[in-house]
Amino acid sequence: MHRRLRRPAALVLLAPLVLLVACGDDDEAAPPSTTASTTTTLPAMPTDFDWWHAVGKVPLGGGWELGPCEGDDPTLCYEHEDGRHGIIELFRFSAPADFNLNAHASQFVSDFVTDRKAGCGEAYRVVAEPIEALDLPDGPARRYGFSGGAEGAPDTERTIQWAGVREGVLVIVVLTGYDPGSCVTGEGEGTLQDQEEVLPGIQALLLAAGLPNPAGP
Repeated sequence: MHRRLRRPAALVLLAPLVLLVACGDDDEAAPPSTTASTTTTLPAMPTDFDWWHAVGKVPLGGGWELGPCEGDDPTLCYEHEDGRHGIIELFRFSAPADFNLNAHASQFVSDFVTDRKAGCGEAYRVVAEPIEALDLPDGPARRYGFSGGAEGAPDTERTIQWAGVREGVLVIVVLTGYDPGSCVTGEGEGTLQDQEEVLPGIQALLLAAGLPNPAGP
């Protein structure tokens, strides 16, 4: 039976409220990820992509497309030509001038270690991915995340986030995947394989168009 634990999209709402006081430099990266990469031929990405008001679909390569979801939630949907699908979630929060992205990324993973140990058991494994500094068209950003699963078993969840401060606003793009048997119940996210396949396209889109507009939807 699945436990109802905090999902990355939910915990990220709490983390910035705690981390707004973080300051100073924290350049120590987390341990490397054990997730294998997938080689994908990527199409040219639009430089004017509107994350909040996407119109039409953007090819991500490998048979995947990204476009608007039905409804008013700040999400985007990715879908494969074979019917597989998942979601991208968008968030924005107020941030002070001295907000530290490295500290935010490190604390994000630390919070999930605590959450998963409490909800999934002390033997549950959470492995942080390296904090990667990115230069996007609209400014600096960080990519960070974690993978997790039962000790001695394959990973069953993985979360990747891209975050940056724009005009005093912390803007975050979230890509999460869950496999069957995960300790956490997903809500529309794709599998880890789906996530791995769309990841190069999502990052390429961020490198071309930058983060979502800090003004929001």
